[in-house]
Amino acid sequence: MTRAGRPRKFKTAKQLQEQIDQYFKSCWDNVPVIGQFGPVMVPDPENPDKKIPLKEYCQVKPYTITGLANALGMTRQGLLDYEGREEFTDTIKRAKG
Repeated sequence: MTRAGRPRKFKTAKQLQEQIDQYFKSCWDNVPVIGQFGPVMVPDPENPDKKIPLKEYCQVKPYTITGLANALGMTRQGLLDYEGREEFTDTIKRAKG
């Protein structure tokens, strides 16, 4: 007997992990570092004779379970349902941890 219903969005834990990583990355942004006299300039690694603005990664959005679920294209309950599947349990728990 086969189970009816919608096919799973993620077939493997690796696919799910890739999307989780994208969500966490999306919560950070590369922003310029501003000093007393404007942007802090540093040598360009590709051209030491040129200066480029120094940037720093800053978290611009807090991590949330709902945000993660939305980024994965599912509801909060859908995320919990995936956590209940043995092949995805560890991946979801690490993301929530």
